[in-house]
Amino acid sequence: MKAVYINLASAIERREAIEKSFDDTGKSGWTLLRQPAVRVSDTNYKGPRLRHTGAGRTLSPAEEGCYLSHRAVIDLYAGRDVPLLVLEDDALLTSHSFEIIDGFLNSKEADSWDLIFTDVIVPNADGMVTLFKLKKSLAERSLRVIDLATLPFAGATAYVVNPGIASKLVEWLREPVLESMPYDMAIRKLIYERRLRACVLFPFPTSVNAYANQSQIQDVNVSTADLLWNTFRQMVWVGADPNSFQKTLQTIEEMYVNEDARALGIILSALASGSYVPK
Repeated sequence: MKAVYINLASAIERREAIEKSFDDTGKSGWTLLRQPAVRVSDTNYKGPRLRHTGAGRTLSPAEEGCYLSHRAVIDLYAGRDVPLLVLEDDALLTSHSFEIIDGFLNSKEADSWDLIFTDVIVPNADGMVTLFKLKKSLAERSLRVIDLATLPFAGATAYVVNPGIASKLVEWLREPVLESMPYDMAIRKLIYERRLRACVLFPFPTSVNAYANQSQIQDVNVSTADLLWNTFRQMVWVGADPNSFQKTLQTIEEMYVNEDARALGIILSALASGSYVPK
């Protein structure tokens, strides 16, 4: 089975990081391929462009390139009879990632879904508390399948495209309304409208590496949100290692947590703990 990662020609360190992450998994039966990312800001770029409907903000060149890159990968592999794992180049893998993905794809339940995400951004505190508690309650190696139509989420760092939907998805992604949105928001719209059946596996089989906090797409002003969201993603995946994010948590506390927020944090921590009993 193929995993394809999207990567700018200039992002050499990211390329090396994801290829090392893949090699370290030691997983046979999988091939990792690179898909050059689209860069519409290049003076010699002559490829397709997105059509903006005029509603909402105009996408940045980086957001447009991201959308076109994902669509190009799916279009390239449409018509094949095997699933495809699409990755952004800040995805993080572990030796268990492909074991979990393979196990699920070989189950009958996999046929019920068009897209199978292996990691998402959870942008609100309620969702974070719910998933944190769920992870604590699961037995080792247990897996939950969560319908993304029921979950506030963002991101498209890692997802499997089942072969039966690929051509139709590319067709939908050419709709002007969707072309006016960032790629993950367009996918989310299709999911919330129930045009796409999508789930996320939990605990997440994949996560994001340190480059995720140095987004090539989003404005630098949203880096605080990225830091919080990505740290949570690293806490609830199958390869979670407290030593890997402990320093980041300390940095978050020092930079963003005042006394009022700390008091609220104690309450939320108690709600997320295993000892909390709802009334």
